[in-house]
Amino acid sequence: MQSSPKTTYKAVFSKADGKGPYIKEVPLIMPQKNQVLIKVDCAPINPSDIGTISGLYPVYPDTEALPLNTERRIGLEGAGTIVAVGDDLKVPHKEGDHVSFFQLGSWGEYVLANSEDVITMKKGLSFEQSASILVNPGTVILLHLIIQRDGHKALIHTAATSALGRMVIRYFKKHGIKVISIVRRDNAIQELKSEGSEYVLNQNDPDFESKLKEAARKLGATIAFDAISGEMTGKILRNMPPHSEIYVHGFLSQDIITGATFADFLLQDKAIKGLWITRYFRTLNPEEKQDLLSDCRQHLDGTLRTTISKTFNLEDFKSAIEYYEKNASQGKVLLKMASE
Repeated sequence: MQSSPKTTYKAVFSKADGKGPYIKEVPLIMPQKNQVLIKVDCAPINPSDIGTISGLYPVYPDTEALPLNTERRIGLEGAGTIVAVGDDLKVPHKEGDHVSFFQLGSWGEYVLANSEDVITMKKGLSFEQSASILVNPGTVILLHLIIQRDGHKALIHTAATSALGRMVIRYFKKHGIKVISIVRRDNAIQELKSEGSEYVLNQNDPDFESKLKEAARKLGATIAFDAISGEMTGKILRNMPPHSEIYVHGFLSQDIITGATFADFLLQDKAIKGLWITRYFRTLNPEEKQDLLSDCRQHLDGTLRTTISKTFNLEDFKSAIEYYEKNASQGKVLLKMASE
């Protein structure tokens, strides 16, 4: 292991009942078969991390119900340096490699990860730019695969000023797919048009639904990508053309889905589905995981680039969460681990 060995390190935890989060010292465990130990440099705050802290997300990666006092590590991705490697790696890595990774527990000074969940950073990119490797970029790429598979011509998406929303605009413009962006404020319209979105609608306008219906039919937008859920999901679905589908990937409203009708599902053959990159990534074999991570890495300084809003030290993670919740549309908030 590089540098002076440690026996414990700091990491952020919460419990399944939504209590926490908190920092605790945990033992530093050396990598076993097919594992690498990463000294984390930085990790982003993602909406899924807030969902895990609040108890909305299950205890990853377990799918069965667990006691509410079950502790879980927080953070799904990050960037850092490999400081030790185990035996029989499925994907070759070595000590000293600068890497991006997708592994629960990134809000900590160290993390153990399977070799296939780790990829060498793109040359020329900083740890900060490499930390958001899969949650947003991978979701955009997965959405594109669905669009290609099902032959959709145009896309509707909500929470369009978020980091993920801006990636959607840039990525699909490059691939020739029209995008209808939905925002909550008028001054965001010009922001997104500068990102390349031709069609931007304010969900709070009194004629929002009629404008959405007109644009969806004009462009043939038969797929939507919704981070809000609740009433918004129903509003979008009922104003889409027949045979449309909406993928819910977030829960910003924290409300149950309402507003979709019998006619939407039975007479017009519409559907509501879920899209969760964590579940999808778990279904892939090691080679497929590396292919997806490589595809994400390729675009991190282009269409899938991340704007960094602010960086906090790990010990200040509560202030970081508070800042993130107030400024989510301004870019990613990063947690920086203490240097030795």
